[in-house]
Amino acid sequence: MGLNERMDNVKHRALLVVAGLVGAVTLIASLSVAAAGTSRPATHASPAKSAAIVPPRVPNRAAIRAKYHGQSIQFIGDAAVGASHKRDLKLVARFQKDTGIKINLVPHPSGSDAAYAQLARAFGSKSSKPDVAMLDVVWPGAFAPYLVNLKPKLGKAARAHAQGIIQNNTIGGKLVAMPWFGDFGILYYRKDLLSKYGYKSPPTTWNTLFAMARKIQDGEQKSNKNF
Repeated sequence: MGLNERMDNVKHRALLVVAGLVGAVTLIASLSVAAAGTSRPATHASPAKSAAIVPPRVPNRAAIRAKYHGQSIQFIGDAAVGASHKRDLKLVARFQKDTGIKINLVPHPSGSDAAYAQLARAFGSKSSKPDVAMLDVVWPGAFAPYLVNLKPKLGKAARAHAQGIIQNNTIGGKLVAMPWFGDFGILYYRKDLLSKYGYKSPPTTWNTLFAMARKIQDGEQKSNKNF
């Protein structure tokens, strides 16, 4: 995978976003707790590990069932292929069992552009659905006018998440999205190679990274063509 591809992947981190009414906040909180236990998107996990996921029980399920039993919510989850969809099916099954709220799970397309278009069409046509949807980390600003403010219900819970993501999800004072899971890019470097080519510290900008990488790669390939 090339550097540009890796940078693009780092930018596309999924978030859970609310776009609806009754019971949606409860679903968001439940899914956030369940998915947090996986520590990473299930699309990167093996099917065996995904199959072992046991969704936690929904907090305050008795009160929620008494008030909202029989209502329905549409949830646009992960793509319909792979372990991530199996995870969504398990989360939905547990939520329905605990609350009596029926969840219509609709997978989003596997491509980021197609997933964006799916939501844009729904919002642009003023559809009453979806109620809850997965959203790319770079989309809250675009869809904020269509999303409800989660701050009154989930403001305290938001403090438990990385504040940079919460800030990203706060548009015009409204908390329009809550983190479900996060991908964080990590850059590793070799101290021995930096020292060999006269660098005292790792790069702090992309341009410096490119220049250092080129110098080291050119130098190493003189004796190792496969470097």
